[in-house]
Amino acid sequence: AVNRIVLLVRTPSMPGSSSGVPLQETDFRWTVRDVHGEAVPMDVFRGQVMFLNFWATWCPPCVAELPEIQKAYDRFGEEVAFVLVTGEDPARVYAFFEKHGYELPVYFQTGPVPDVFAHRTIPTTFIVSRDERIVLSKKGAMNWDSGSTFRMFQKLIR
Repeated sequence: AVNRIVLLVRTPSMPGSSSGVPLQETDFRWTVRDVHGEAVPMDVFRGQVMFLNFWATWCPPCVAELPEIQKAYDRFGEEVAFVLVTGEDPARVYAFFEKHGYELPVYFQTGPVPDVFAHRTIPTTFIVSRDERIVLSKKGAMNWDSGSTFRMFQKLIR
């Protein structure tokens, strides 16, 4: 008899499809803090299209993509849960947002994230569908103010 070990690699697929990396209930068992310092359990975003972005003010690629994220938020913020997570000091982030005129939902990391959202690079962005699948995982900056991004969001929010 031959014993086989099969390694299943969870790879995101096309946005809007019913495939992608399926999330487990435990993938939503972590907490961030909002601008008021209140704990926000990530499971409040379950069942929504979510734009989950890990970033920092000291990261040039993160800063470079913020204007496009702002435009995407302005267009889709009513239908997509934008969750921008940073490990920085809130006062520093508030000053940065005020200086640049950003009005984005920022949250503050309070501990480790589940393995499925683990990242070594920032910015790192995950797009999660309503049926709780990662349909896009992007390490590095991206132009979020593009036709392809808008079509992806439109397909996901239908």
